[in-house]
Amino acid sequence: MDRADFAHTVCRFQTTFFHHGFTLKRYGTNERRHNAVFTIKYRLSHFSARPLLHHD
Repeated sequence: MDRADFAHTVCRFQTTFFHHGFTLKRYGTNERRHNAVFTIKYRLSHFSARPLLHHD
């Protein structure tokens, strides 16, 4: 993975993260908060599982 791909992936991930953060502030119900946090944690685990910094 080159630098451009890495930067694009990080940018996309940050956009998704901030979107969920905005959703949490906009709707403050426990159910929506729980679902959004679960989604963030799932995406974090999936995101970190990728070998982003691996160089062949």
